Amino acid sequence: MEFIFLGTSAGKPTKERNVSSIAMRLDQSSECFLFDCGEATQNRLLYTPVSLGKIKKIFITHLHGDHFFGLPGVLSSRHMDNVTSPIEIYAPKGIKKFLQTIEEISQMNLDFEIKITEFKEEDKFSFDSFDVEIVSLKHSIESYAFLITQKPPLPKLNEQKLKEDNIPPSPIYAKLKRGEDVKLSDGRIIKSKDYILESQKPLKVIISGDNEDPYIFTDYKDIDLLIHEATYTKEVFESLTKKQKHTTAEDLAKAASKANIKNLIATHISARYSLIKKEGGHFIGEIEEEIRKYFKSTFFVAKDLDRFQLTNDGKLIFKENLQSHIFL
Repeated sequence: MEFIFLGTSAGKPTKERNVSSIAMRLDQSSECFLFDCGEATQNRLLYTPVSLGKIKKIFITHLHGDHFFGLPGVLSSRHMDNVTSPIEIYAPKGIKKFLQTIEEISQMNLDFEIKITEFKEEDKFSFDSFDVEIVSLKHSIESYAFLITQKPPLPKLNEQKLKEDNIPPSPIYAKLKRGEDVKLSDGRIIKSKDYILESQKPLKVIISGDNEDPYIFTDYKDIDLLIHEATYTKEVFESLTKKQKHTTAEDLAKAASKANIKNLIATHISARYSLIKKEGGHFIGEIEEEIRKYFKSTFFVAKDLDRFQLTNDGKLIFKENLQSHIFL
């Protein structure tokens, strides 16, 4: 599984970072999926290998502008790119009214169908390559996480053992993959279980919207990757006159550790944190330092256009930052 972070800033963009959006691509597939679509997502996509035509589904965690105001732009650009295939949008209640109003006022006249599903807590969806479960979070409005379970590929056969047992490639192989026992022409009965290699455990990923209580995820087992906000450090959060319903880096790290999360990516970082150390200002390294104190497994604090790979055996690898693809 591959993840490209199109925007990592909380609430508003900065000169260095855009607002929330993540592109996900599954192995052996060209189809891509968007999780959240903050303003200017269409622009960020221009610097990635992800074309608008490859995006078939968009999932929105909640209806705060920095998570979905980019939808009209993405849909309009898709239309101008002459993409005619349908697109599916999964979001909380209200998204249908929003898009209908935008279409009516702007006369978008799109050449493709938009299939809108307004979900609720505990809804489940099954697609060709993965399942999604909707998890309710704690925020100032309805906010949700997506528990993504990758469907395992068809089992592989131990072809070496088949060859040793004088069973040449034939339609028999397909039956064995389906779990069927087969009687051969010489009278032998071969059992599927004797020739199926152990299949890999399906990957489980949680992509979370805004949330003040990351301990919610301690109820979920065997999570290979959690992508979650870390809007503030604890010190900054405590200094706020008006407390926002967001998670600190410290609380995220402690909760992820308690939940035995295998890999962690922190995102949705307050605009006050710069990528460059500046005298008198806050540095994004403060978020990283705070997480490192309490979470001992693999983690990253995402920057815009960071590209990560979650391997089939559950290892999280930073591949590259696509910033170098931007030519101003």
